[in-house]
Amino acid sequence: MTEHGKADWIVSDAGLILVGGHCADCGRKFFPEKPNCPNCGSDQVSPAQLSRIGRLYSYSTIHSAPRGFHVPYTVGFVDLDDDVRVFGQIEGGDTDLVLETPMEPVLGVIRTDDDGDVQSYKFRRATHVS
Repeated sequence: MTEHGKADWIVSDAGLILVGGHCADCGRKFFPEKPNCPNCGSDQVSPAQLSRIGRLYSYSTIHSAPRGFHVPYTVGFVDLDDDVRVFGQIEGGDTDLVLETPMEPVLGVIRTDDDGDVQSYKFRRATHVS
């Protein structure tokens, strides 16, 4: 969930779909959705489903983390096909990761807290690339 209470994703038959914003004034999409466009500042923003496929832009493996995160884990930036760069954990670690690898969002455990597992979106190698 975002700070203003809207869902960052929806689960569909096609898989996890990230929900960002779309600016009616400049046409840019972004993630997460915000009340104002980060590109032009307009408040003419509406929710937008984002592309299901992207390419790995960069990544790093974390070996020392706050309580609740199981190390090592890998994080990275994924450039979605609709020109939106998203940061998130990457399933499977960094074994054989290559920049430009096709990636897709999935729902998974990102850490644990006193109430148990905390789920959010993550990325994994895409299983079906169109």
